[in-house]
Amino acid sequence: MIAVLLLTSSAALAQTGTIRGFVYDKTTGEPVIFTNVVLKGTTTGAATDVNGYFSIPKVPVGKHTLQVSYIGFESLEQEVTVANGQIVSAKLYMKKAAIEISTFEVIGEKQEAQSQVRMGLTKLTPKEIARLPAIGGEADLA
Repeated sequence: MIAVLLLTSSAALAQTGTIRGFVYDKTTGEPVIFTNVVLKGTTTGAATDVNGYFSIPKVPVGKHTLQVSYIGFESLEQEVTVANGQIVSAKLYMKKAAIEISTFEVIGEKQEAQSQVRMGLTKLTPKEIARLPAIGGEADLA
């Protein structure tokens, strides 16, 4: 009897659902990869894969706000309602952000090309030449 009561109460406390879906570029329709999708006000979330797909399991029952962010796009928020055992599907479309920067100047300097190439020079004494290994007679010097 106690075991049944414990199992029933733990099942009632663990009412969760799943939020899954895709994140797309609103202009091109292409998936936006590695986008952060989190439940607002929590640390619970997921990143999209190469297809723009995300899945957030074990989301508590109730209303939640999805926050979607990625560099180069405007942040997006969408409200979803999760029921017990339900899988909520979402298609999210992000707009590219217009980034304005102030005027800047690029300055470059060309390095002078070397016009003189110096040959390597090693001075040898007659004794050092005599000690060089020789195959077939004389030591090979270039």
